[in-house]
Amino acid sequence: MIHGNTGRTPINKIPESLKKEVQTVIQTKYYDFNLQHFSELPSKNEGLSIKRETLGSWAHDIHHVMRSKRRRSRVRKYRERMPLPGLILQMNGSLIVSSVMNSLA
Repeated sequence: MIHGNTGRTPINKIPESLKKEVQTVIQTKYYDFNLQHFSELPSKNEGLSIKRETLGSWAHDIHHVMRSKRRRSRVRKYRERMPLPGLILQMNGSLIVSSVMNSLA
């Protein structure tokens, strides 16, 4: 069984000619802009209304924008357990905690 839309182009697909036009504008006129600023300008100056995510993928296609670097995850170091309950509270040194410990003892 084959779906009826197989082989058809979507209705909302942006034409390839517009994509090439925007990519040349990115490389020639707005080469020193970031994507957020560039996404605001074509609607004003060129009369083009294209979403920022689409512009981002097109800019990545022509290697205009570097992908963000992934940060290393922080190593989680667990503290060793204290031998007796309440020792971690005594290390705090605050008056409230020590008075609570005295009332419990």
